[in-house]
Amino acid sequence: EKEPRLPSENLAINNLFRDLISENKYDAVVRVYYNKMGIILANHESIRDVYHNFCEENGLEVIKRPTGGSAVLVTPSHVLSYSAIFNLPKLEIEKDLTKIYKSITFPLTEKLIQLGASVFVEGKWYLRARFNGDSLPFAGHAMRSFDKGKILQFDGIVNLTKPPLDLIKNAMKLRKLYDFNGSRYIFLEGNYHPLNRENRNDGFDPENARLLRDEEKELERMIGLAELNISEKSFVDILFEVFNNFFGDIKKIDFKIEEDRLSKYRNKILNMKFGDGYGWGHCLVDMLQKEPKIRYPE
Repeated sequence: EKEPRLPSENLAINNLFRDLISENKYDAVVRVYYNKMGIILANHESIRDVYHNFCEENGLEVIKRPTGGSAVLVTPSHVLSYSAIFNLPKLEIEKDLTKIYKSITFPLTEKLIQLGASVFVEGKWYLRARFNGDSLPFAGHAMRSFDKGKILQFDGIVNLTKPPLDLIKNAMKLRKLYDFNGSRYIFLEGNYHPLNRENRNDGFDPENARLLRDEEKELERMIGLAELNISEKSFVDILFEVFNNFFGDIKKIDFKIEEDRLSKYRNKILNMKFGDGYGWGHCLVDMLQKEPKIRYPE
């Protein structure tokens, strides 16, 4: 889909396709699409994670998605999004999320390596690249099941280029992670927050605390396909090849969206209540939620 849409419209389209798959109109749907400027929060996150006034004044739509993880800032020039929604029993696919994830990300990684990129799969969500001595995530994924486990939605984003750091700093509340006397604290908006709620931060001494991670500094190092010398077209072609091998024969169609029906889905998304989580940060720099202790073979 070449024309960018508002993030709420793209989420609404995915919701529409989930229902169409539940109604047996399709067995699977794969989309590759662009979002207009916005911030997509995870299902547990709070509006406090963003500078809402800045977002409103600068045309960034802030919405919540049904999957977990952390927030992501999207623009049509630096992020490409993709979704695969499918009926597990209809396609006779076992509901093994790790196996499904590996069945998609391993071939994707192998084909990127064939293009000369030094990339690998680590943890449960990210594709990473070795770049200038760093191991940097450049694509993130999330999955969730619906309709009593029959429908699975696999969502992904990939950086097309380095993220717009100035925009991110103005729109999102970035964090620093400190260690003090064996306990960890998040520094956010001039305040220190203990990650363990049993710890009080009355005795926290920033001068004697050890800085572990700085989200802004990590985002400065982020890369995208351009830095890996992979064209956007090559990545999209690889995506379709991977999904085609996973599902079988995929046919490209010109789907006509019923705008009236779509507006109903979008209104539900716009009226979703935000969670009460705080300070989860940007999804490609995940400080609070450590990745599972899984390292897949390269």
